[in-house]
Amino acid sequence: MKYFILLAFILNSFLSFGQKKVTVYHKEYCSENITPRKCKQEALKAVKEKALLEAGIGESIKSYTFLSSISINDNLTEIFNDEILLNINGFIKKVEFIQEPKKGYDEELDRSYYEVEIKATVKKYKSEADLEFNMIIENLEKSYESNSENLKINIKPFKDCYLKIFYANDFETFMMYPLRVSDERKEIMFKKNPTGFKKTLYRYENQKLIANEVFDKVNYIMPFTEKEIELGKLILIMTKEDIPFSRVTSDSEGYFTQTNIKDVLDWYLKIEPAKKNIIYRQISITK
Repeated sequence: MKYFILLAFILNSFLSFGQKKVTVYHKEYCSENITPRKCKQEALKAVKEKALLEAGIGESIKSYTFLSSISINDNLTEIFNDEILLNINGFIKKVEFIQEPKKGYDEELDRSYYEVEIKATVKKYKSEADLEFNMIIENLEKSYESNSENLKINIKPFKDCYLKIFYANDFETFMMYPLRVSDERKEIMFKKNPTGFKKTLYRYENQKLIANEVFDKVNYIMPFTEKEIELGKLILIMTKEDIPFSRVTSDSEGYFTQTNIKDVLDWYLKIEPAKKNIIYRQISITK
C-alpha cells in the first residue's frame, strides 16, 4: 500500500511538472479614444499578462506585445490576443473565468472600466527557441490578383524540418500544406489526368524538407477572394519532428483545408520551443 501511495505521488508530481495554477484579477480603465470592445480586449490581455508574471514567466510578455502589433485588424487581433503564441518560457494553457469581463463606471474618476478575474493554468517550457531553426522564403509577393496565378514561392530551410502552411483572413483559416484529398476527389483527379495523377498527389503529401535545399512543391496555391480587397496572413510553421495537425475538415471539393486559427494555435503551443518556429507573411488579394 505504501508503494502504491508513493507511486501515485510520483505520477501526480510528474503530470503537474512545469505547470502552475494562478488566480488573478484586473481592472482596466477605458481611455476616451478607444471603443468599449477594444477596452475589453485590453482587459483580457492585461489579466493574462498578470497570470504569466504571477507564474514566473515574464519573458513571454515581449512576444505577447509583438503579436498585438502584427495582427491584421480587430477581428484577428482578438483571436491572437487570446493566446500567447511566440514566447521563451511558457504559455497560458487553460483559462477559467471566475468573473467574465464586466463593464462598470467609476463616478469619482468619471471613467468606464472593465474588470475580470481568471484562474489560469500556466505551462512552463523545458527548452528555449533554436534561433538557427529558420528558413528563407523567396518570390512571395505582397499583393496578388484573385484567381490570376499560383503562388510561386521557394522555401529554403536552414535545418531539416517538416512544414505546415496555413492562410488566415478575417473570418476563415485554411490549411494549404500538406493537403489531404478525399477518395472522391482522387477519382476525379485520376479521370482528368491519369498520367499526372501520382505526381500531383505527391506535391500535396507531407515531406521532409532538407537543409539548404529549395522546396517548391507548394506552388499549386492560387489566391482567391470575392471581396474588392482581402488582407490575410500566410502562416508557415516548421517543426523538427513530424507532428500531425488533424483538426481539419474537407471543403466542398474534397480537399481537407477547413480549420480555424484557435485550433492551429492550440496545436502550435503544445510543441516545445526548441522544436518549432513560426513565420508570418501578410499578403493582400484584390478582386
